Amino acid sequence: MAEFCLDCYNRLNNTNLKKRDVKLSVDVCERCGQVKPTIDYIVRTDKIKPPCRSTGVSRS
Repeated sequence: MAEFCLDCYNRLNNTNLKKRDVKLSVDVCERCGQVKPTIDYIVRTDKIKPPCRSTGVSRS
């Protein structure tokens, strides 16, 4: 799995996850290249909206 910091993950996936929604560990973010907490896994999957079947875009 790609290592993304919370900010980059939220921008890429059009989500609004918070620190309490994920498990973080320090690593290099593969998008911004900074050493910062990156997402190991998502704890609260109810915060992720599935993409729309016809367009592939996340529902808001």
